[in-house]
Amino acid sequence: MERPDTLEIIKLNATLKFSGDSIKRLYHEIKNGTLDLVNVQEQIDMNKTQILKTHKKMFYYKQSQSTGRWYSFLPKEGVKPPNGKKIEYATKEKLDEKIIGYYVEEENLKKEKPKGGLRNAPSFNDVSIEWRKIKNLKLKTENSINRYDSDFRRFFMYSDFGETPINQINENTINVFMLEAIRSGKLCKEATKKMFSYIKGTIRHARIEKIITENPVEFLALKDFTHLCDSKEKSTEEKQYSDDDVKQMLSFLGKQYQDNPSYIPNYAIELAVYTGMRVGELSGLKWSDVGKESIHIQRSIKHNPERNEYYIGDVKNNKPRHFPLDETTSNFFRRLKAVYLKHGGLCEWVFARDGQYINTRTLSSCNKAKWKQLHGKAKSGIHGYRHRLSSNLRTRGYSATIVASMMGHSVQTNDKHYNRNTATMEEMTSMIKEEHMILSA
Repeated sequence: MERPDTLEIIKLNATLKFSGDSIKRLYHEIKNGTLDLVNVQEQIDMNKTQILKTHKKMFYYKQSQSTGRWYSFLPKEGVKPPNGKKIEYATKEKLDEKIIGYYVEEENLKKEKPKGGLRNAPSFNDVSIEWRKIKNLKLKTENSINRYDSDFRRFFMYSDFGETPINQINENTINVFMLEAIRSGKLCKEATKKMFSYIKGTIRHARIEKIITENPVEFLALKDFTHLCDSKEKSTEEKQYSDDDVKQMLSFLGKQYQDNPSYIPNYAIELAVYTGMRVGELSGLKWSDVGKESIHIQRSIKHNPERNEYYIGDVKNNKPRHFPLDETTSNFFRRLKAVYLKHGGLCEWVFARDGQYINTRTLSSCNKAKWKQLHGKAKSGIHGYRHRLSSNLRTRGYSATIVASMMGHSVQTNDKHYNRNTATMEEMTSMIKEEHMILSA
């Protein structure tokens, strides 16, 4: 789409204003009963068509190839068409409705002087953005900021709730918005907690800034919503790989090495099985981190979705750790080093292509592809190896403190999320048999 020049923008804006004002005037006359409804509706439809036609000359108006959603832009101060404030909806009809509504009502409202502050207050999204500017200063890592950005887009950005003036939001508004999201299956319990905390933070910021005086979340509690969420927990098999799973994978990788020994992402999967390292830690591992007795896990490759770029960051919780090397992992690094020397030489990164680290998306996609080749579908991500290793070590009775330290967790986090029963039925039967022998002795 060509960018319209200044003179054309002035002409198009005049057309939009005329059509929008015409529709408002016709609605007013319908309300007062001064015009024939059929003729008026024809005029309204004609002006709506004119608004959409003119809008499309000024702003991008497309359907996303990846998501199938429809998007366009509305006028935004300081931004020239065809860009502006992005709006996005699931259907073309909803997008058209929003565009027409803007020119019929919002464009005129924003020019009026406030009347009691009812319609001219900033939207929930506007206040959220200001709250986040302060919140971001308190966050330790860019990765945390990216997660908040992702949550904001997912929960509020293109919702009617997010565009509602914040002084029109009350307890019922919040109730309806959250309950509809939960009922539609969009929110699990964890996502519901995030959404509620986001709303509370935004409302609190609005009160501090004296945009609103009442607190619509005062009598709402998280438990009002979480009990409605799907409480079905993923099974152990869904969250982590079994011993049989990883044996199949290691055997499959062995065949892959024979066919294509220089394809490095395969080796990252093998090391994930042995160490339970996070995908970012695998991607960020350097040969200088591999010692005689341990692996020093001290950096992680992160992804910034806003800029769609990767960067070197700290490990999670800023807690570097040492993971012990045994004969299996030592042999692994010797094998991998020999592959590099034979097929192109070493660089500083353990998992590298053309002298650069292999990013996390490539490693994750490789793991997914291998499981599809093995079982027709991906069972779990690289994180599943981490769950398995921690659960196995704890099930065998090793110290909670030591296992948590090796995994880079607090004891509480490790026991809550990474400690599951991995004993076989044969092992559990043997345990019960021993217990019953004590009773009969």
